[in-house]
Amino acid sequence: MKSILLSCLLALLATSSEAAVLITFDELPTQPVDGVLVEGVAFQFTVGGSPSTDAVFNSDLPVTTVNLDDKVLSGPVAGLLTFQFSAPVIAFQFGLLLNTFDPEQPAAIVSLLDTSLQPAGDIPLDTNPLLLFSEGLFSYSGPAISQAQIAFSGSTAADLFAIDNLEYTLEADVPETGTLLLCGLGMLGLGVARFRHK
Repeated sequence: MKSILLSCLLALLATSSEAAVLITFDELPTQPVDGVLVEGVAFQFTVGGSPSTDAVFNSDLPVTTVNLDDKVLSGPVAGLLTFQFSAPVIAFQFGLLLNTFDPEQPAAIVSLLDTSLQPAGDIPLDTNPLLLFSEGLFSYSGPAISQAQIAFSGSTAADLFAIDNLEYTLEADVPETGTLLLCGLGMLGLGVARFRHK
């Protein structure tokens, strides 16, 4: 009897856990990022609406900052970078660096799309000056999304961007109706059997 209850509890816990994933952009060899799929994220990079090979996965960064280290995704600010998540996410973050020491407000606009790929809001991302660069941290937590599009401000001060340490959290899996029903019926049956036994 205890083993059945324990199995039910473990099944429910397993289906409701959240999983965090970190992409450091050194998982694959250096290559254009458009069309790359890694750790459950498909990357697209377009310039003027057309696919572009100008943004690079596993690019060298000459400095280490608070939110970025030696290997990054980098490219021209003239492009549009898209993260397509293979499963809905409820939180994600990444560091952004621009090759200007001027603060950029905003440095980028992150447009979110929900699980039906409908617009779910735009969030500005600002950067603050460092010695030769400006850096910012984007962070989102909220309703589940499936895609994020990053449009850089096109500032005259910066022409290149770098992104690093993309971390995302999957939406908690909801236990299937059948699992809940079986657990409920099992517990009901155990209760009835115990009542009759007395």
